[in-house]
Amino acid sequence: MKLLLVDTESTGFSLGRSSIFQAGFMLVSNVGGRNEISEKVFFLNPFDIPGVEYSGAVKKISGYSKSAIESMKPSKKVVFEIADFLEKCLNKGKREQMFFSGYNGEVDFSRFERLFGYYGLDFSKYFFKNRFRLFERIKNAGKLAYLSDRKLATIATFLKIDKENNHDILADIQSIENF
Repeated sequence: MKLLLVDTESTGFSLGRSSIFQAGFMLVSNVGGRNEISEKVFFLNPFDIPGVEYSGAVKKISGYSKSAIESMKPSKKVVFEIADFLEKCLNKGKREQMFFSGYNGEVDFSRFERLFGYYGLDFSKYFFKNRFRLFERIKNAGKLAYLSDRKLATIATFLKIDKENNHDILADIQSIENF
């Protein structure tokens, strides 16, 4: 079994008007009877896609200004690098589709589908249709009391999981892995 834990940072909150500028992946795969972990982070400038907007709240949340995002590699180039990475993940050990998982996995998956689709690529082909919806699993397991919000950092604090680097892609994924 292969599980791909994913986290993204985007230029805003609207699925239709924002896009991914940072994507982190942690592949957990069973190869030869032992678990192996591979991590990869990609940075991209999605402003080469018409209609992508920047929300001023992004700088406050992630620390990235619009000009910092604009200085990253064009999304057209990076999307194909991500596709190559996903292909390598499929070929690690037994060639099989992966399970996609993330804290806000449905939103992240939708963002990737839109981004890949813009360049004529099929993001979903790498994954089983069933996805791990981490927030839903935590909620349904009865682990959450009433909390002020459902942010990853709030839930990690409640569950006593060390989470000192909010909105650091790999730190977020490592928190997800601990849930």
